[in-house]
Amino acid sequence: SNGLTGMYLHTYVMPIWNYRLLGPAYQYVDKDKTETLLAWLDTHREIRTVVLSLWWADHFKAFYDWNLRFHPNGESAPFVEEGLRVFCSKLKELGKRVVILADNPNIQCNATAGYVYGCLVRGTPVDMAQLSCTRQEYEETNAAVLAAFARIQADGLADVLYPSDCLFQNGVFNAYDGECLYM
Repeated sequence: SNGLTGMYLHTYVMPIWNYRLLGPAYQYVDKDKTETLLAWLDTHREIRTVVLSLWWADHFKAFYDWNLRFHPNGESAPFVEEGLRVFCSKLKELGKRVVILADNPNIQCNATAGYVYGCLVRGTPVDMAQLSCTRQEYEETNAAVLAAFARIQADGLADVLYPSDCLFQNGVFNAYDGECLYM
């Protein structure tokens, strides 16, 4: 045993059953690799918690499944939710606690320091809308995701943590008010 008690999964190991990322960097994100990960987790009983994190709103859009069948935007959310439910169920069957880390507020300009510096160099005003996100914008952008998470948590498949709950002040997330906690 190496002392691990948890594992954090991010984009390179897709925590959605029957979901395939396309592109050279993601060639290994397929059914075999996902099943290999689950088999590995089954042999490591000391890992009791698995944290799942993605830019969820991006992945609830159009995608390809393992058979390279395309699921267009607007029709994909139920398939992605089902894939996440299956993956969480498989982890639960292995005796793992599943924690889903919901998206943080997404601002238009992720590189805040570079954006502000660029404005200073060019002598252009900083557009604060580029560096802010309202709770309403967050909830609209993430509506399908938040609804899916509520159902998944209600069914006991995962605990969901919402960083956004502590990031909004008076209904607004300001990336320029200090540094972002994470992006």
